[in-house]
Amino acid sequence: MRTILLVALSMIALPIIGSSSASARDYPYCLEQYGPAQYRECAYSTMEQCKMAASGRAASCFRDPFFPVYEEPRYDRRRYRQY
Repeated sequence: MRTILLVALSMIALPIIGSSSASARDYPYCLEQYGPAQYRECAYSTMEQCKMAASGRAASCFRDPFFPVYEEPRYDRRRYRQY
């Protein structure tokens, strides 16, 4: 009985734990709509895409402050000198 219950719980829990949320697809640029229907969506890869979507509307584009930015490690020439 325990094994059946354990299998049933794992079948229910795995899709919930493994599911990706809507914020899993992060994009670096966001559009903020102003007015009565105010919302913010971060669904643009470039600033130009965002500006085209905001064109003709009361909206503005900005870079998502929570988008992770990965920088390459700096190369320290003094430390890795070849003789």
